[in-house]
Amino acid sequence: MKEAVVAYYDSRNLGDEVQTIAALNLINNDEALVLDREKLNTFKSDEKVKLLCNGWFMHEPENWPPSKDIEPYFTSFHVAKFKEVRQKLITPELTDYFKQFEPIGCRDHNTVELFKSIGVDAYYSGCVTLTLPKYEGERNDKIVVTDLFYDGLLNEKYAKKVVYKLIPEKYHHRIQMMTHTRENRELPIDKKIEEAQEYLDTYAKAGLVITSRIHCALPCLAMGTPVIFFDFGYAKKYDKYRFGGIKNLFNTVRPRLPLHENRNIDKFFKMLGVHRLFFPFIKPLDIDWENPPENPKDYQPIAEEIKRRFKENFRKA
Repeated sequence: MKEAVVAYYDSRNLGDEVQTIAALNLINNDEALVLDREKLNTFKSDEKVKLLCNGWFMHEPENWPPSKDIEPYFTSFHVAKFKEVRQKLITPELTDYFKQFEPIGCRDHNTVELFKSIGVDAYYSGCVTLTLPKYEGERNDKIVVTDLFYDGLLNEKYAKKVVYKLIPEKYHHRIQMMTHTRENRELPIDKKIEEAQEYLDTYAKAGLVITSRIHCALPCLAMGTPVIFFDFGYAKKYDKYRFGGIKNLFNTVRPRLPLHENRNIDKFFKMLGVHRLFFPFIKPLDIDWENPPENPKDYQPIAEEIKRRFKENFRKA
């Protein structure tokens, strides 16, 4: 039987390919196919394909479920909190389909409850990115800052100024700014995966990573890189529900930045520029920059359980 992983071919978010890399690493098959997440329903093969089905689903829910040529193994599965998506992915009409492959491994607790609501057995698996191999080489002194303010929360130029206020001046020469939002979404999927691997290599060697991106923070846990999750700007329920069973795995910081968040009142005052009045009062984050805190170890049994279940179920006869 052929084996495959999922990718989102039209993605601008490098975190999508990070999840694909983790799946490829778990499968460890040089001949594994990389299938387009949004077109699984039209996939055809002369033999059955076993698909490690993980990640965020999906932009085109009318293209679900996968074709009969695909046998999915669900782990780290996440259903987007959009009404039209949930009405087509998690629906009683698909109960029989999902029950063929239960229990369904889910990346977060909310998705677990969705499956249980239609009578499908599901469990919290955590994210496949936690199974990436630990980095054993030397680290540099870089403070890698990846998307501290996500999704345009702040104007890019202003956001950079805030970052340099949050980190003491004596460490500014160590800062390396990165983003998971790529300019060119038209890159071939193999080039996107190569780019994502370069990012992972940078995170692996860093002295410290600070980010608001879960698919930057989760790989850092796995690779042993000190990482701090920047818990800021997630004001909407859509933002928060994705974190059930995830955010508690990190060391987190939450600064006091009045009117800089994502609530309606913040948006109103940001439109007027009032939030900038607080800029002179921004203080550095309360972090030991010389000796960053060790990462919590809670992720380790989750990662081991993902690998155990995969070994027992993915290639079973």
